[in-house]
Amino acid sequence: MSNRESDEGRMVSLLDLIRGGYLDVGTELVIGMRTERLLATITDAGTILTTSGEEYSTPSAWTKTATGHATSGWNRVRVARSGVYLSAIKDTYSASKKSTALPTTAPSSSPAVDKHTTIPTSKTKKQTKQ
Repeated sequence: MSNRESDEGRMVSLLDLIRGGYLDVGTELVIGMRTERLLATITDAGTILTTSGEEYSTPSAWTKTATGHATSGWNRVRVARSGVYLSAIKDTYSASKKSTALPTTAPSSSPAVDKHTTIPTSKTKKQTKQ
């Protein structure tokens, strides 16, 4: 699985990171280039709004425009305040989704029993019939 995909196999978006509590609306982002630093903020729609008023749907779209060539924006764009790359935040988000996913083991021939399962006994069956 690439670092752009969630546990469901679809692309992770900035909106996913906002909804998951990993990024805040208004977070300032930066692309550090040799001659300049480009700044933008995250909108409530999960897009990137640059200081010049251009809006991009993904970090990669922003970096492609900024650098003039296709590149992974997740690996180029950082949170301005902390310096953390968006790819690291996305990886943390994806890892949290994996850890909360249900196990994908094959079903056994007997039903699973956990501490919340009530196993009927003859006493509970009689009480149910009344």
